[in-house]
Amino acid sequence: MKKIISLTLAALMLVTLLVTVTSCEVSMEGTTGYTRLRDHVIDTVGQNNELTLDGSKMGFSAVRLVAPIKKSETKVNEVYLVADGGSQSALFRLTLKLTDSTEKAQLTYQVINIAQQKLLYGAEATVLLTHYTGNDLVEFTSVTNIHPEDEQTYREAVTSMLNSALKVLDTYTTEKMDMNVHELGFIALSEKYMAPQESAEAEEDLGGAFSPERLSMAGLMIVQGVGMVFLVLAILWMVLLIFKKVFYKDPNKQEKKEEAPAEAPAPVAAPVAAPAPADDGALVAAITAAVAAYIDSDPALSSQFAGGFRVVSFKKKNGKTSWNH
Repeated sequence: MKKIISLTLAALMLVTLLVTVTSCEVSMEGTTGYTRLRDHVIDTVGQNNELTLDGSKMGFSAVRLVAPIKKSETKVNEVYLVADGGSQSALFRLTLKLTDSTEKAQLTYQVINIAQQKLLYGAEATVLLTHYTGNDLVEFTSVTNIHPEDEQTYREAVTSMLNSALKVLDTYTTEKMDMNVHELGFIALSEKYMAPQESAEAEEDLGGAFSPERLSMAGLMIVQGVGMVFLVLAILWMVLLIFKKVFYKDPNKQEKKEEAPAEAPAPVAAPVAAPAPADDGALVAAITAAVAAYIDSDPALSSQFAGGFRVVSFKKKNGKTSWNH
């Protein structure tokens, strides 16, 4: 039983380790969601390298897919999703750069003065595709002309724009390419594709993808999961032990009980010797006389005991007297 439990626990730990390691990797080799998207853009627009998407329902004035091809290179290793929106005076532009060499997508946010063609505000962020859920506020890696007190507001705006742009991309790829944003690495995009204010504020305290808060939460979840597995195994072990105590009968013990010796018979009292006669001499004389008379009456015995006889001993058995001569 102990060996079986030990082997089971070791196998569970090995499987957990393999699942954890493989779940953190995104295979970019062969045909992936990225390569399908890249090839679709190239095949659809040819050397123009730009494909227009319909983003009007999500509030964008223009959404484009761009797969740049340099004359000196034949391989395209990046695709840009560019979404534009804003007012008459300012242009809000969000650019998401997807590559086939990493699971991280580079995000750029710009606010441009249309009249002066001047950058008013700007920020860059890194989105970890395999961990982005649609509710996590993007964390800027660098900012331009954004006051620290206003950074929270811009992070919320960029997150909403990113989710809206991904919704546009998801709608287009589902209709035209029979795929969705999950195949591009966005593992659990929110169903609403918009970050609610309450969720955004709750997620704010967790920081970036590899912040201490997130790592501690991940460690706690792993400990709870492994602990739950061990707890269930311990409960099953106890149930099996109870079943064994209640329902299992050891055949060896049963055979020993059946082969137990019977009760020993009561000890037999030793026979009590009969009391000797009060006058042994008279008894000997009487027996001798009787024997002599019996010998005299039988010729054969008379010739046998012609020289006489002598009584050596006598004893009484079952009421009869026997003698030795």
